[in-house]
Order: sequence, then C-alpha cells, then structure tokens
Amino acid sequence: TVQGSTRLDSSLTLNGAALNSLLSTNASGVVTATSVPTFGAFNATSTNATSTIAGGLAIEGSGFVYDFSSGNVGIGTTGPSSKLHIVGVHPTLRVAGTDGSQQESLILDGNNDWTIQNNGSDSDKLYFIANSTNVAVMTTTGNVGIGTTSPSEILHLSTTGGGDAPRMRFTNGTTGYGGSDGTYLGIGNGNEFNILNYEDSPIKFFAGCNEHVRITSNGNVGIGTTTPTNKLTITDSTASQLTLS
Repeated sequence: TVQGSTRLDSSLTLNGAALNSLLSTNASGVVTATSVPTFGAFNATSTNATSTIAGGLAIEGSGFVYDFSSGNVGIGTTGPSSKLHIVGVHPTLRVAGTDGSQQESLILDGNNDWTIQNNGSDSDKLYFIANSTNVAVMTTTGNVGIGTTSPSEILHLSTTGGGDAPRMRFTNGTTGYGGSDGTYLGIGNGNEFNILNYEDSPIKFFAGCNEHVRITSNGNVGIGTTTPTNKLTITDSTASQLTLS
C-alpha cells in the first residue's frame, strides 16, 4: 500500500503486464496495466510534437472514425467507404472562411435532394471550374452564365472571341452526336442568329401546342400546312390566305 506521494528515481517493473500497456485506474480507483485504457479526457498541449496512433481511431462509437486499413474517415458511421463518409438524418458538409463571411454548404435534405448552398454575401457567386478555368457561374439572382461571370439573363452564353459561337447543340441517338448532327442555335460569323438543322427534317414553329409554320429541308415554307409544295405555301380554310395592307 502506498499513501501520499511517491517518487521513483529508476525504472518500475510490473510483473504480468502485457507489452505496450498503460497505467490506468479502474472504477474502484485501483491502478491497473492495460492496453485499452479508459479515461475521461485526453489533453495534448505540445505545439511541436506529433502524436501517432497505430491502428484505427473511434470517438464516441461512430461520432468520428478513422479506418486505418483503408485510410477512410467516417462521421456518423463506423464503416466509412470513401475518404470522407458522412452519415446523418440531414448530413451537411460546410466550408467557411475564418472571418465567417464565406459559408458554402453541401446538404442532403429530407427528400434526398442535393443542395449546394452559398451563404456568403449578396455578391458571392457559385462557380464551376474545370482545368483552372471558370466554365460556368450562378449568381445570387439565379442567373446562369456559361463563358461569362456576369450573366444578365436566366441563361447567358458568351465567348471571348468571334466566329461561329457561342451556340447550343441538340442531338440524340437518332441524329447521332457528331459535329454535323442534330440542331443548333447560335451566333454566326457575321453576328447573325442562326437556327441550323443538320438533319433531313423540317424546322417547326408551334404556338398554343399547335404547329403553325414549318420550313422543310428543301427550303419550302408552309403556313397552315405541313407539306408546302412551293417556296411559300399558305393554307387556311376559314380565313384569307394572305392579307397585304
């Protein structure tokens, strides 16, 4: 029995203690040698030392888990399947600046919908970057810009150079996906607006869910008819076919 303070000026040998054991007190206050000590708090105060833990690390069961076999980190899960695996009712990953002005969040809500949220100032934008280049941006007003960081409309396409651009192309499995397939809308070399259909099919204009005008692949224009036989064919059984005033 040891009472009061005790000082050891040399080594202390514990018979029967396992390799790499630590001294710990059990619930009765008895000092024991164990390789899995239980303690209320762990406080590391050194600013230049490196703490190394061999094997996995778990805090509060699944609160924070490091899987040493895969190098994955789990929050809310004991079996992380990726480098960072977060599990929760509505898990949120938030990145904030040190001054609190920038707060970007990635959220999985109750409807299993993904939300990318920017809670910064009103002037902050959401950028999409590829190969260190801004390829798209969304402003706080909801405008989306491709090729521009200052979109003035709901969808704004822009290029810095001239030529046959920018333009939007529409293709599918029937048209094919090559450079001479499908249909595109865009600005031509002379800054004119082009509607170009590469396919051997007409361009149709609808209003009120009804087709009113079509341009066939041979250049004929039909108004009120789907089979124009001349450069301009107008058909209407209830009104004058052409009015000039």
